[in-house]
Amino acid sequence: MDNVELVLLTAHQTPFTTRSDFARENAEAIAEACYEGQITTYSLSLNDYSNVWYITSIGMRLLECIS
Repeated sequence: MDNVELVLLTAHQTPFTTRSDFARENAEAIAEACYEGQITTYSLSLNDYSNVWYITSIGMRLLECIS
């Protein structure tokens, strides 16, 4: 499993904060996934940005293809 796949899987199963140890350890993969629109900190339930990374529909489609 590469780092981007791990980031997507984690964001899907247990969204993580922007300052968590997981985020620090996987900063490059998170940056790549965010740049590609696969994860976001925008919370639909709050209708605003937060400090938690969530998977997007683009990320879900990619995760389904690579899993």
